[in-house]
Amino acid sequence: MKRRILALLLAVLTLTALTAAAFAADTTTETLGAFNLKADPGYPLTVEGGGTGTGGFYANAKKFKLTCENLTGKYSLVLLLKEGADQSEATKGVPTESNLQYIDQQNIEPTTEFILFPKQMETGTYNVYVSTDSVNLTKVASLEYGEKPKYRLGDVNNDNAINIADVTDVLSYIVQLSKFSDTQILAADVCEEKGKVDIADAVGILNYIAFGSFE
Repeated sequence: MKRRILALLLAVLTLTALTAAAFAADTTTETLGAFNLKADPGYPLTVEGGGTGTGGFYANAKKFKLTCENLTGKYSLVLLLKEGADQSEATKGVPTESNLQYIDQQNIEPTTEFILFPKQMETGTYNVYVSTDSVNLTKVASLEYGEKPKYRLGDVNNDNAINIADVTDVLSYIVQLSKFSDTQILAADVCEEKGKVDIADAVGILNYIAFGSFE
């Protein structure tokens, strides 16, 4: 009898543990968000509400603001396209049913703003293109969407900011006064992601501090 009771208790405990594990698996969801927002000078791209920024990662970001300064012409057009592995250089910037996430047009003002509402955000890279009635379609900004990355490009010391301290750390590394971890090398390698850190990366971070772009 005792053995039957023990066996029954063991079965109940096993079932309880399996149920709890299954429930946990069903209710655990990945937190996705936007990161690595990049923009050419004169086209700042920011998260507009709905996102909590932590170290350059904006959890649950669903809306973005593109500010266009000094556009020429009368009318402007903006496209948000998802970059795909099947796209060649020739087809990038060409909207299709599969990659077009947002489109809008406005009259040109001294400062023209677009609020981008993507129809859906999936893991991947998104590029922002702008054109006017006098300027061809041009890529002006980009962002990545997915899980929070292990590092933020340019944030060498992982203090949730990109500032002169990161430049100082890169310079110290270049002259061999300090060492970097593998993650720090990835964060510091901002120019062409060439697998090594040199003076071009320090300049790139300075450019980001001053102009919002590593280029």
